[in-house]
Amino acid sequence: MPVQFHPSNPYKQLENIITKKNGTPLYGEIVIYRKLWDDLDASETDWHVWHDISFPRHSSKYNPKKKNECQLDFLILHNQGFLVIEVKGGNVITENNSFFYEKNGIKTRMQNPFEQAKGYKYTLKDEIFQQVKTCLFCEAVAFPAVTYQFETELFDQSKLWTGHN
Repeated sequence: MPVQFHPSNPYKQLENIITKKNGTPLYGEIVIYRKLWDDLDASETDWHVWHDISFPRHSSKYNPKKKNECQLDFLILHNQGFLVIEVKGGNVITENNSFFYEKNGIKTRMQNPFEQAKGYKYTLKDEIFQQVKTCLFCEAVAFPAVTYQFETELFDQSKLWTGHN
């Protein structure tokens, strides 16, 4: 099997497993889980994917929120290295190069997901796997359920994939 998930959840039961604390599905993470399952399962190489993995410490170099622990939405291991994926769903918008959740016209500032993913990457590299020197450590952000048309200078628009594309 080219892809193995940790934990391995039944593909058709994800709406009951990947949920918020109140029991409602986290559709963004479910979409990415299924996308990874489908795409990586068709690969000729082996992949390991961890969903919702936590570490009891966080990088001191890349930690603007001064978090004590680290929670990754997805961690992918391939023979070339590691990839951290931060997933943002729901009503995510940008304004003046800052990120917000918007609900019922009320905006709540959120951490820049690109900086968040970068911090998690450095936590892996500098804190968790510090002895590993010969592989890549990479990060990505996914906006699978976001239909907002991003207008920002924070990233290259040609490299952005959202529910809007």
